[in-house]
Amino acid sequence: MPEPAQTSSPATPRPGAAAPAVAMPKADRKGNPAILIAAIGGVAVILAIIAAVLVLRKGSSTAATPLPPPPAPVAVAAPVTPVQPSPSKPATTAPGSLDQCRAIWTFNQDSGNTVIDSTGNGNNATVTGSQPGWIKASNPDGAGLVLDGSNCAEAPAAVVNTAQSFTVAARVRMDKMEAKKYQTFVSIDGKEISGFYLQFNPYAGGGTGRFEFDRMESDSKGGTKVAAKAKPAVSTNTWYHLTGVYDADAQSISIYLDGKFQDTVPYINGWQATGKTAIGRGWISGHTGNFLTGAIRDVRFYPFALTADQVKKISK
Repeated sequence: MPEPAQTSSPATPRPGAAAPAVAMPKADRKGNPAILIAAIGGVAVILAIIAAVLVLRKGSSTAATPLPPPPAPVAVAAPVTPVQPSPSKPATTAPGSLDQCRAIWTFNQDSGNTVIDSTGNGNNATVTGSQPGWIKASNPDGAGLVLDGSNCAEAPAAVVNTAQSFTVAARVRMDKMEAKKYQTFVSIDGKEISGFYLQFNPYAGGGTGRFEFDRMESDSKGGTKVAAKAKPAVSTNTWYHLTGVYDADAQSISIYLDGKFQDTVPYINGWQATGKTAIGRGWISGHTGNFLTGAIRDVRFYPFALTADQVKKISK
């Protein structure tokens, strides 16, 4: 039987032999225009990407580097205003001036029932009861109001606050002394009793009596009396200068006789009497009493505690 026809196959190159050249169509050997354009476009895209990356890197580097801070503003010093020293103020506890008197009744007149407060503060007083007598200013001993034991002079309100420091002074003359009869020269009415009594005590001194500056612990007749006492032996028809001082800071009351210190005692419970200011009487159990039989002049009130030197000045 005849052998089948042999089909030829590509020759298998021997090891080490060069590969046979592959034949390309003519069109491929001359170059395909579409492929060339695509290659050029790819290159352009790559170049654009590279350029963009470079730009971004440059911008990032610029942003990462902080700009130097602007120069700090130069502070301009404000003009210095010299501080003026404030005037020194006196201490509150310093003694007041004698020209700060709250009321003065000189009784330097010859008649009438109205007594003028010569300080100009308007604390004028009125004589009540029987008609007063007057010692004329031409008298060698000075002027004065003469009271008969049933009349007095009154200002309509309290001249000082008796709960605070104050000073009261008067020049007095007693024309008659009676056993067991107090005689009050100056006082201020409370509800039941006087806020203070600048007065004569007949029981002291073995019957000769003495001057006192008295205050009660409360506005009550049954309250405890606190007395600053002058030396005894009071004579009639003799002028004396009396001064009573309440020092609220020191919590004490004191009395001076003719400008000389006599006594000081503790007084703690100062209270305010708000009634009339009375010259020539006191206030006992809600009624007038302890009238003066004698004469009085130069009655003064100060809203502070006078010093010993100040008392001496006003007693001359």
